[in-house]
Amino acid sequence: MGEIPEVPQEVTDNIAAADYDFSSINQYSDLAYTQFNVSARAEYMLSPRVSLTADAMYSDLKDDKGYVYGIETGSMYVIRTGVKIRFLK
Repeated sequence: MGEIPEVPQEVTDNIAAADYDFSSINQYSDLAYTQFNVSARAEYMLSPRVSLTADAMYSDLKDDKGYVYGIETGSMYVIRTGVKIRFLK
């Protein structure tokens, strides 16, 4: 087996000087936010087997306490359209 190398004093001094305080880590999950979601859907039948679809969604998030990554407030719009085909037996 090889011999363990000697660690320089400067390295051990820096490690010893690090003072990690985890006493408030439980507050990182103390989230406080307000969330609002609204959505709508429409479908227009072209025939008994084919229809056009449209969906819209709005989401708003207000972060009341900016832990870890800071304030994460924002909003988002999602609009989707499509063609629906039914395969009947």
